[in-house]
Amino acid sequence: MFAVRYYWPTEIPSVRKGFVYESFGGSAASCCVGRVHHDRSINRSGRYRTPASAQEVTDCTAATISNAECDALVDLYNATGGAATWVSKANWLLGDNPCGWYGVTCSNATGGSVTLLNLYNNKLSNAIPASIGNLTNLQVLNLYNNDLSGAIPTEIGNLTNLQTLNLFNNDLSDEIPASIGNLANLQTLSLSGNDLSGAIPTEIGNLTNLQVLYLFDNDLSGAIPTEISNLTNLQTLYLSGNELSGEIPSSIGNLASLRGLYLGGNGLSGAIPAPIGNLANLQSLNLSGNDLSGAIPTEISNLTNLQTLYLSGNELSGEIPSSIGNLASLRGLYLGGNGLSGEIPASIGDLINLTFLGLNPNGCLWASDAVTAFVTGAVDQVGTNGLALDDACMPAPTPAPVVCGALCEGVTVLEGPNECGVVKVQVPSGLMGLLDLSV
Repeated sequence: MFAVRYYWPTEIPSVRKGFVYESFGGSAASCCVGRVHHDRSINRSGRYRTPASAQEVTDCTAATISNAECDALVDLYNATGGAATWVSKANWLLGDNPCGWYGVTCSNATGGSVTLLNLYNNKLSNAIPASIGNLTNLQVLNLYNNDLSGAIPTEIGNLTNLQTLNLFNNDLSDEIPASIGNLANLQTLSLSGNDLSGAIPTEIGNLTNLQVLYLFDNDLSGAIPTEISNLTNLQTLYLSGNELSGEIPSSIGNLASLRGLYLGGNGLSGAIPAPIGNLANLQSLNLSGNDLSGAIPTEISNLTNLQTLYLSGNELSGEIPSSIGNLASLRGLYLGGNGLSGEIPASIGDLINLTFLGLNPNGCLWASDAVTAFVTGAVDQVGTNGLALDDACMPAPTPAPVVCGALCEGVTVLEGPNECGVVKVQVPSGLMGLLDLSV
C-alpha cells in the first residue's frame, strides 16, 4: 500500500475567481461594416484622415437608421465614457451613418437596422443606459471584458431578437432582471464574472432556445430554480462560484442535451439526485466544493460519455459504487475530501482512460493488491494522483473454524475473535477433564 497527495479539483483558471469562461468568436477588426457619410481627405500615406474641422456631432434626425436606434448608440457612447476611456471609437458621432461606427453592424435584411454591437475589451465604464432597449433588431450584444457597473437595465428584455448576450467580466451588480425571460430567441447568455446577487429568476426557464448559460463567479444566492429544467436545448450549464443553496433539483435530469454541468463552489446540500444519471450526453460533471451528503448514486454509472467527474469537497459517505467501472471514457476522477469508506472496487481497473485519480482525504478506504497495481502501473505513469490508503482499514482475516468434532458440542462462544484472533468460549464441565491446559 502507498500514500499520495490529495489533488483538489481545479477548473481551467480564469481572470477572476478561478472559474473558466468561454470566449466567443469574432474579432473586433472584422465586426464592423458600412459606409461613412462625411468628407474625408487622403494624407500622404494614402490613408483617409478626418478633417480637423469635423465636429463630433451626429444629427440622429438625419441618420440612416431610426432615430431611436441612433439615440441609443449616442447614449451608450456618452454614458460609458466613449470620449474619455474607449480604446477604439473610430467614426463614432461622426456623420449620419452609425453603421460605419466602430463595432456597429447593420443588416439590409432588417431594413438597415443595427443587428450586432461588438464593443468588448474596449474600456466601457459606468452603467449601461436604459435606451439600449431601443435596439430592438439587435441579434448579438458583446460588451464583455469592460468596466461596466450598476444594474443590468430591465429594458434589455425588449431585445426580443437577441441570440447572443455576453456581458461577462464586468462589475455589474444587483439582481438579474426578470425581463431577461423575454429573450425567447436567446441561444447564449453569459453574465459570469460580475457582482450579480439575489436569486436566479424563474423566468430564465422561458429561454427554451438557450444552449449556453454562464452565470458563474457572481454572488447569486437561493435555490437553483426548477424552471431551469425547461431548457432542453441547453448544452452547458455553469453556475459555479456563487452562494447557491438547497438541493439540486431532480428535474435537472430532463436536460438531455447537456454536455457540461458545473455547480461547484456553492452551498448545495442534500443527496445527489438519481435522475442525474439520465444525462446521457454529459461529458463533464462538477459538483465539488458543496455540502452534498449521502451515497454516490449508482445511476451515475449511466453517464458513459463522462470524461471528468468532480465530487470532491463534500460530505459524501458510504462505499464507492462498483458500477463506476462502467465510465469507460473517464479521464479524471476526483472523490477526495469526503467521508467515503470501504474497499475501492476492483472495477476501477476497467477505467483504462483514467489519468487523474484523487481519493484523499476520505474515510477508511482500502484496496486489493490488484487495484493498487492498476493505479501504480497505469495512473501514476502519467504523473497523477493515486490512492491514499491505510492498512488499518483492511478487515481482519476471518479465523479458520475450529475442527473438533463431537468434542465441540455444547461449547458456547462468549466473545471474539479479537484483533489477535483470540476467541473466549465456555466449555461444559464434562469436557474439562479432557482438556490439557499445560503449555
